[in-house]
Amino acid sequence: MLHNAIPTDATVQVRGVQIASQCRFGCFEIEPTSHLFHNYIYAQGIWKWVSALFDLQITTWSFTSIFKRAISCSSYMEDLWVNGVPACIQSIRFCRNKIAHDEPVPTLKQTKYNILKAIYESSLNSKGSMRNNQNELELLLRLQVPFKHRRPPRKTWELPGLDEAKINCDDSSLGNPGNAGTGAVLREYAGSVLGGFVENIGVNTSYNVGCCSIVSSLFTA
Repeated sequence: MLHNAIPTDATVQVRGVQIASQCRFGCFEIEPTSHLFHNYIYAQGIWKWVSALFDLQITTWSFTSIFKRAISCSSYMEDLWVNGVPACIQSIRFCRNKIAHDEPVPTLKQTKYNILKAIYESSLNSKGSMRNNQNELELLLRLQVPFKHRRPPRKTWELPGLDEAKINCDDSSLGNPGNAGTGAVLREYAGSVLGGFVENIGVNTSYNVGCCSIVSSLFTA
């Protein structure tokens, strides 16, 4: 695909094979790759449908630019797109071959089902992760594929020294400013919990909440 090696009539003619060429979809022009996979109304319908599924726009027609269209998306969405594009190309080619050999042509509904199936199967093998935002959640629900959240980083926690206590405090605010709270856990050198607390601070900024978290932790200790 990327090296223009798909054996369309125009590609075969370029290699010196003299054959009569006519579009299998009913047009009266030769069958170049761009016409078969993009310009014909059947192909345009498939590309318009799949780009709407991913909320993307195909502005430039070339296999390279189409494959790179989802480069700004999450790694998971990019994997789905990169596997969905060949499924679209295969479906168009499959339909063309059916017409060429006078065999029953799959309906547009069947074609869309096969593309969605290929996208779903690729989601099971994807090692990428999604972005946890509303837009991407809606897209994944539309594609009917499982969610793949980013793995949380692994952290280690060291015990304090002998006759010392360690404070682990954190804060959170829903907005800046926003409704905020803080909390902490105190442990001694053997790992036993000495105490802890949670505190509702009310509407405040993230900076002030962080300062309150430290002060409240020291006061509790």
